[in-house]
Amino acid sequence: MAMYSAITRRKPGRGKVYSVLGDHVACKLVGEECGDAISVFEVTVAPHSGPPPHVHLHEEEAYYVLQGSFDFLQGERIIHAKPGEFIRFARRTMHTYKNTGDMPGRLLAIYTPSGVEHYFEEMDRLTRAQALDAERAQKVANRHAILSFPL
Repeated sequence: MAMYSAITRRKPGRGKVYSVLGDHVACKLVGEECGDAISVFEVTVAPHSGPPPHVHLHEEEAYYVLQGSFDFLQGERIIHAKPGEFIRFARRTMHTYKNTGDMPGRLLAIYTPSGVEHYFEEMDRLTRAQALDAERAQKVANRHAILSFPL
């Protein structure tokens, strides 16, 4: 069993930051820090932006709206959410979100078990190398047990 600290603290602006499909994803807690139990990120989403509909085969995913207004889509259902609202999607549930405001919005994203950080890291690496296209993005998602669907 891996050893990890009994406490993790992230001050504002600290920790790894990834660019994932236009979102700014700041790591607050990743698996190696907590026995692979959970991953937590602060996600900044550009106005009128969000990921394509997708399914996580391994992780439960939850969001707490910190700033802005968002539409969460689960199947055909649209959930309008404002700051202070919490949304959870069970694994294998198709979902997405969109910042419906004219300013950047912020979400606290929580995944259990951990591991999605490896997907974020790989997507960021391709983005920074200017090597990310739709085909590569799909392959990376599939490698990390995330099924993406076009809008």
